[in-house]
Amino acid sequence: MRPSAYTDTSLMRHTDEDERPGEVWGVLLAGDYTAEHEGGIGSILSRLGIDEKGIMVSGRSMADGGRQIDVISGTKTEAYHVKAPTEKNPNRHVKKKVVSKVKGLTTNTHVDTISRIVHEAPRYGFDKEVTGAWSNRDFAIVGWSDEAKQFVSDLSEALASGNVTVWIGGAAGNPFARNGLIIAITSRLPQKGVAHMNEADDNSRRLDEAAEKTGIKSLIKKAAEKGKIATKSFYKDPWRVLKPNWADKADSTKHPVKFYLAPADNDQYQNGWYTVEELTEWTRGKGPVIKPAE
Repeated sequence: MRPSAYTDTSLMRHTDEDERPGEVWGVLLAGDYTAEHEGGIGSILSRLGIDEKGIMVSGRSMADGGRQIDVISGTKTEAYHVKAPTEKNPNRHVKKKVVSKVKGLTTNTHVDTISRIVHEAPRYGFDKEVTGAWSNRDFAIVGWSDEAKQFVSDLSEALASGNVTVWIGGAAGNPFARNGLIIAITSRLPQKGVAHMNEADDNSRRLDEAAEKTGIKSLIKKAAEKGKIATKSFYKDPWRVLKPNWADKADSTKHPVKFYLAPADNDQYQNGWYTVEELTEWTRGKGPVIKPAE
């Protein structure tokens, strides 16, 4: 495991507009720029009995009973610099020490003491209420504030009863943030959030089905196999990205979708949004995908 991004890791609470204002419903273990946070969460989901390909809240929730993951409690002595050296007093190092009662929870059975779990998910200031760590295999949460410690206890009970939902997300409000691991108590999820996730997943499912129905991926692959589309040997497909979206009224196409293409060979071809008809032209050696001769 690697520590979650410190600043953005936080408890998730109901807003004033939700049905239970202020109640903690989950925790965001924010992603950091580390390989451990880029490998998916397949092993975590498998361990909790959640389908890795599940969609909507029901598909991202525990479905086959609970998992016993006990709370680890204890005390932790912390010491932080509260007054930094100054130009007039360069040797000043004022520390403040405090003994905190903390609660932790982790899926890693080798992390079995409060010292070890805090080592995985350290705190760097007195004002942080929750810290965490995660990878594709495990996660750890440490509650420092009273509210965070109560959530850790509640989460342990929820895990035991199969009342937990897990997914990757959380960065939508910050374009510079990394998505993180969200662990929620299912019965506490905000209904607006549930509706939004279900709607987004249903839209994604319908989009994928519509994109598959065009057959354009297969057509492009066959054209590459016949040498009609140049590619690069280190790419499995003739594209680096081929991502669908719903077509706009302004798009001249008979299909409900269009595609963003980043070709494997960007010396001859150019990135961009293309209709199915334009991508079909590409398979015939013409059309706007091909860079104009200089």
